[in-house]
Amino acid sequence: MFAVVGGCAKILLKDMRNALDTAQSLGFEAPISALFEQLYAQAIDHGLTDLDHSGLFVELAHRNGMV
Repeated sequence: MFAVVGGCAKILLKDMRNALDTAQSLGFEAPISALFEQLYAQAIDHGLTDLDHSGLFVELAHRNGMV
């Protein structure tokens, strides 16, 4: 379907969670990063673990009945 160009979604989710933890420890609000964390987690829940950033597009396409 899609080639993995960057890291897979589970690694990207781990990195996003680390970034959010760091932001929180600094008192920094990062609502867009939190949204992406949710999207990665939901993409993984829907079996898109091995995709890279393209998994977000597939997740959104599913949500919108495009796939």
